[in-house]
Amino acid sequence: MTQRLPVAPGTGSLLEECARYFDPVLERTGLVLPEGALERIARFGEYLLETNARVNLTAARSRSELARRHLADAMVFAAAIQEERNPTISLVDVGSGGGLPGIPLAIVFPEAAVVLVESITKKARFLREAASEIGLPRVSVDNRRAEIVARDPEGRERFRFATSRACAALSPACEYALPLVSKGGLLLMARGPDVHRELVEAGKSLELLGGEVQSVEPYTLDEEGPQFHILKVRKIRATPERYPRASALIRTRPLS
Repeated sequence: MTQRLPVAPGTGSLLEECARYFDPVLERTGLVLPEGALERIARFGEYLLETNARVNLTAARSRSELARRHLADAMVFAAAIQEERNPTISLVDVGSGGGLPGIPLAIVFPEAAVVLVESITKKARFLREAASEIGLPRVSVDNRRAEIVARDPEGRERFRFATSRACAALSPACEYALPLVSKGGLLLMARGPDVHRELVEAGKSLELLGGEVQSVEPYTLDEEGPQFHILKVRKIRATPERYPRASALIRTRPLS
C-alpha cells in the first residue's frame, strides 16, 4: 500500500510543499518514510533557506523550489537505498554543499552512519549546525576534499553507499566517489538528460575504478519539469591504490 503524507493543503508551508512533491515519488517507488521524517525534513529545509540568506548554500530561493528540485530529489536517492534492503547502512555524501541529499537521507534512515564530505569551510560549518539543529547524532562532517578522504584508511572503501549530486562531470565524480565505496556497495548519482553520452565518455574511468553500471533510471520531479536520471554504479572490485589522483589531475585530465 502506497504511503500518503497527511498534510492539509492551503498553508503554503514547506511541510505542505514537501508533501505535495514527495507523494508522487513515494507512489512511484514504494518508498516508506519513518514517522516524523517529513516534519524533520521540512524543518531542515526551513533552516537551509534561512541560512541561505547569509551563506550561499543552494540556488533555491523559495519553499516550492526547494521542495520540488532538491528535497524531493533526495527521496529518489532514498528509494534507491531502500531497494537494497540492507539493514546496515553506511553512507558518504560527496560534495554535500547544503546537505543535499545527505541530511534528508540521514533523516529517512536514522540508524545509518552518514558522513558529509564538504571541503568549503563555511558550508561544512552549516552542515554541522544543521545536524545539531535537527538532532542527527549519527551524522558527521568531514571538511576535506573527497580525494583526501579516499586516501585516508578511515575513509577508503568504507561505505556501503555513496551519493553525488551535481558536484562534477561524470568521470571526475566517479574518481572522487568510487574509492570511498566498499566492494559490493553502490554509488548513486543524479544526472541530466545527457547521461548516456556521459557514460560512453566515462566508460574507461568506471572500469579503472572498479565500478560497473547497474542501471540508469529516468525520473521527473513534476509533470512539466526536465528529465533526470538516477545512475546506479555497483562497486565490483577494489579501486587500485593509485586512484584517486590529485584534484588538479582529476579536473584537467579525466580518466576517460
